[in-house]
Amino acid sequence: MIHIAASIDFTKISAEYDAYLGVLCASILENTTADVTIHVFFIGMRTDDYCVRLTAMVERYRAVLRWHEVHIDAAFMELSHIHTWTPVILNKFYFPQILSDVEKVIFFDLDVVVKRDVRELWDIPMEGYAIAGVQYANSFALNREFNSYEETHTIGMRVNGGMVIMNLAEIRRTCDLLAQAKAFVREYPDVKGVDEVLFHHLFYAKTKLLPAHCQHFLGMDGLLFDEESSAVQNAVIAMHYAYESKPFHYVNGTPDRYFWQYFKCTPFCEEHAVAEWYARVGLMRAALVNGRRHIRAFYERLRENPEIVVFGTGVFARKLVHYLGTRGIPVHAFSDNMEEHWGRQVDGLAVLSPVDGLQCGAKRIVLLGIINERNNRAVREQFHAAGLRDGIEFFDAKVIFEDIRRD
Repeated sequence: MIHIAASIDFTKISAEYDAYLGVLCASILENTTADVTIHVFFIGMRTDDYCVRLTAMVERYRAVLRWHEVHIDAAFMELSHIHTWTPVILNKFYFPQILSDVEKVIFFDLDVVVKRDVRELWDIPMEGYAIAGVQYANSFALNREFNSYEETHTIGMRVNGGMVIMNLAEIRRTCDLLAQAKAFVREYPDVKGVDEVLFHHLFYAKTKLLPAHCQHFLGMDGLLFDEESSAVQNAVIAMHYAYESKPFHYVNGTPDRYFWQYFKCTPFCEEHAVAEWYARVGLMRAALVNGRRHIRAFYERLRENPEIVVFGTGVFARKLVHYLGTRGIPVHAFSDNMEEHWGRQVDGLAVLSPVDGLQCGAKRIVLLGIINERNNRAVREQFHAAGLRDGIEFFDAKVIFEDIRRD
């Protein structure tokens, strides 16, 4: 029996995430011939028939779906202001305890499509290992949100939490994972990817990196799937496909056809809200992927404009400025909506008000260094409402991150 785990938050019911979980289950079961049990860990409650419908779908594949309610401990809830501490992350700490009769489990994020038999992952030898996954290729020098603990201790052998093989038997032999997690967050309350960092902290000597073809799982090298060889395409087991707050997931390789292929196998395919949402995200992804053909011309356009302003001062914006600098494209200044930031220096550049930033040069380009699509759109509307439309070109900086992921 192969055991799969996934997590969902029912306190924030979303047709999108309902669809994600259905697609994940369908893609696993369509491609796997072995017996499978899917464990779904959740917080909150549902009053509709979603769980019944998904359970019936899984049973039609002659598989088993088990629902596990998780009561998140107060130790975590007290620090819930840290936005990345979602149930998807926290629920992992409860796996060894709740799945007391299970020796091993494969965890997938919801926005994943599995395109090969998961037995290939299940059969990876785990003797003496607690964790196996894809190496997290992160640049700490560019990410100021990572604290000193993460930068010092997790540069090597840290695996991404989106697809993790957890040897629960070995974890139970090694430590009480839940107790260790509570102690860790008290000592390091500002750690962001707490599941990945804690796994590294506890199991760095018992971590296995997955085989080479699994490294394409997150597209850390900017994989554009359709442009790869058939050998590469056939080897990839599982990939992310869309996640609004992380723009690099838009362009890391899974074409729309995989989502729709498996979404049609779920009982939620007629959900109008999901169709509208995915159409919007699909268009955005298509535009970014097509942007690969024009990226060199895009850089030349930027080089012709000496007064580039990057709107935003967050991690994404700072990464953008650093990367443009490596391409010989200097940025004139940051601009930010928050008045308390005006007049400050960030990475050696002045932070201007939006109006001052847009008036700083005759040839003006604004790069929207904003990850969240909703916020991105709101900033554009703000500029237009202020009458600052004429003579200004706006570029969504996510197109540049398509190029960054290939470097």
